[in-house]
Amino acid sequence: MDTAVALQHQLASLVLQGRKHLVLDLAEVPFMDSSGLNSPLRARSETLRYDGSLLLAAPGPAVRRLLDLTGISLTSPLYATSTDALAALSGGSAAP
Repeated sequence: MDTAVALQHQLASLVLQGRKHLVLDLAEVPFMDSSGLNSPLRARSETLRYDGSLLLAAPGPAVRRLLDLTGISLTSPLYATSTDALAALSGGSAAP
């Protein structure tokens, strides 16, 4: 829960600094609960407010399952790596 709050503040700060497109690398996230789910949902909402986007990268099997079950993977693209997500942002051909 503490980590989710810190992440939420960091993502909100990035948006307030003018960053409209964010990549959230989930490679080191072994577990995510409802508090953790709230962070990308809020970040996505904030980026959309400024015509931006939130791309999610490298979720492990447990996190990916949760993102799929909750439908988040339908609204925020999932990428195998953060490099793939960054390529997609810059117009590259990396597919989700």
